[in-house]
Amino acid sequence: MAAAWGEICRQCVITAVEIPVQILLIAALATLLGLFVLFSLFIFFVAPVPREPLPEEKKYRTLAKDGSVTDPEPLPCWLESLDTKKSTQTPATTHTIAPAELFMSVVVPAYNEEDRLTGMLEEAVNYLEHMYGDTASAIARARSPDTRETRSMRKRKPNGDTTGDAAGSASDRGWEIILVSDGSTDRTEEVAFRFVRDHQLSLHPKGHAGPWTPKAAEGVHIPPGTIRVVNLTHNRGKGGAVTHGMRHVRGQYVVFADADGASKFDDLGKLVGACRDVEDAKGRAVAVGSRAHMVGSEAVVKRSKLRNFLMHSFHLILWLMTPAKTATVKDTQCGFKLFSRSALPYIVPYMHSEGWIFDVEMLMLAEFAQIPVAEVPVGWREVKGSKLNVLRDSIGMAWGLAVLRAAWSLAYTPEWYHCLLNGINSRISQVDISSRIALSSSEFSEADMKSNLSHTSISSSRLLQLPAELRLKIYEYALDVPNEYLVSKPMIVLGDRGKTFTARGQYRALSMSPHWVGEDGTARKLLAVNRQLHDEAEDYLYSTHTLFLRNSFNLDRLADFLDTLSATARARIRSVGFEVFFFVHTQTGVPKRTLKQYEAAARLLSEKLPLWNSVLLYLDPRYYYPSANVGGRDLTARGVFDLATRFGTLCKDVSFYPLPNGDQHLLDEAQQFVWRSRSPLRQSDNRRSIKGCSAWSLDFKKKLVAPSRVRPTSSVC
Repeated sequence: MAAAWGEICRQCVITAVEIPVQILLIAALATLLGLFVLFSLFIFFVAPVPREPLPEEKKYRTLAKDGSVTDPEPLPCWLESLDTKKSTQTPATTHTIAPAELFMSVVVPAYNEEDRLTGMLEEAVNYLEHMYGDTASAIARARSPDTRETRSMRKRKPNGDTTGDAAGSASDRGWEIILVSDGSTDRTEEVAFRFVRDHQLSLHPKGHAGPWTPKAAEGVHIPPGTIRVVNLTHNRGKGGAVTHGMRHVRGQYVVFADADGASKFDDLGKLVGACRDVEDAKGRAVAVGSRAHMVGSEAVVKRSKLRNFLMHSFHLILWLMTPAKTATVKDTQCGFKLFSRSALPYIVPYMHSEGWIFDVEMLMLAEFAQIPVAEVPVGWREVKGSKLNVLRDSIGMAWGLAVLRAAWSLAYTPEWYHCLLNGINSRISQVDISSRIALSSSEFSEADMKSNLSHTSISSSRLLQLPAELRLKIYEYALDVPNEYLVSKPMIVLGDRGKTFTARGQYRALSMSPHWVGEDGTARKLLAVNRQLHDEAEDYLYSTHTLFLRNSFNLDRLADFLDTLSATARARIRSVGFEVFFFVHTQTGVPKRTLKQYEAAARLLSEKLPLWNSVLLYLDPRYYYPSANVGGRDLTARGVFDLATRFGTLCKDVSFYPLPNGDQHLLDEAQQFVWRSRSPLRQSDNRRSIKGCSAWSLDFKKKLVAPSRVRPTSSVC
């Protein structure tokens, strides 16, 4: 037998040698091509395809004020609204979502959870109502240590900003729970409605024990309509239920949580804080609850060796098959993830997987869209009654991830992400003067911008063919973007997160700090497109806008920052502003400014900016009174006067904004001092004027010894 096989092999070799090399190459290529086509067809047929929701699945039921279950009502769907607007939107606003109506939305996927649902809902509504509810006791919120910490996290804005609202227009009040019954065959919906009825009709409802509250306590009263129940006719899987619920949320932030309550719901505040910390300029961010810190804990060690082996094997597969940033997430499967509203249009419409692997797909989509992701340790407990089959579902997750990754590699993805994968993520629309004059562009990555600066469609843009005067009017319109501060004048808002200041050649001063000019991206999209546009608009930008330094800007780094500005910018800046906080700080890691730092900054600005002639000191009304309460009104008044002294001695126009009601006289007196200190400038030369300012400063500091003796005067502003 062996000799026969040997003879066959010998004949095959002889035959192959006689065949021309060209024929062999063609045959090899044809074989590879055939295998690729077969593999592509296989992936095409096995790739996950999300099921379209049925008409009855787009409706919800809730409890009326009298406790009766309402008739099915249409669910508000931001995704459908987004689809209808795409035809009229520019590429830059394709993923603009409707404003939020409330602060927090919770999506709870549930499949036959009648036994575990009430405990999870009890812990969730207790936290939500105390944190974001309108009827909760303010005293109870103030006494809770978690509340104080989380409230400050809610106020913290991206890039060090602590004032204003997030991407959505909702305040920090209001919440909803969307319970998605994923084709449940038990009494899941009935249990949910009974829970809602007990907590809605009674002011002091009976509480239920949960995974994190073994002893039942009194529940909280909830407003009508806060819990909505959606019934999926056919089971779609956890991923399908979560995606369906996230299509209909109304919150500024959206979290999905498992119905068993295994994740500690009180840790939602940590996710909100982490999400706020990493939000980009568009307000996009994802915070992932993580159990990685529990790997060495007793709960994990006591699990079966098979389960721990499968856990580590799955992590290895994730590391091999997922993109770089997704692979660094230590726990992708924790059912406790928070999304900012602005991030949803980049993730939810492109979801395919409806099984257990949907978490990984969400993180991959976030990575491809360059959405920041934060991993946050959260509490977690094993809850009896899990429907997870460890061996079967682990194999299913590995298979699902392999198919998903192969489908994406073969471009079986939506067109938008197909463009991202191929690096085509920047373009600029032509200006249609007959209808409107507008300039728009999609997001530019640093690598793509260099190659696109000389692109034909940009360098030959019709905008550059317009008369210079008209172009300057367009720049003036586009760059006067509204700012979140209560100041009518245009500002260049700057912060400092400790990163290195950069001044890239093609951007020049546009990349002058970790913040971009204008904050909302309008100026960036206009000026970062083309060098010529930047050079033309730079004179207008810096000569008319106030260079405004947030409280997060480290004044010790001011000299390094000014050196990154172009000579044109330094020669044009006339106004500089400071965000001033006294005594209190709500931002972690932000150095508190001292009056000596302000004095050093004032002298540095005088040296670096030849045309600088005015300073704006912004006293945020949301921080002025808390600071006065901490340090005392008299001490706060001294701070206001001292700032006026330090800038007034340099003979600069000093203005305070806004004017807190009831304390007008403090700012009037400071403003009056500045006017008096500048008066010698009209009488003598520059040297004598500085001496005169210093004399006024000494006289004014005598008043600071006893500020109560200073009499209120009329306004001179």
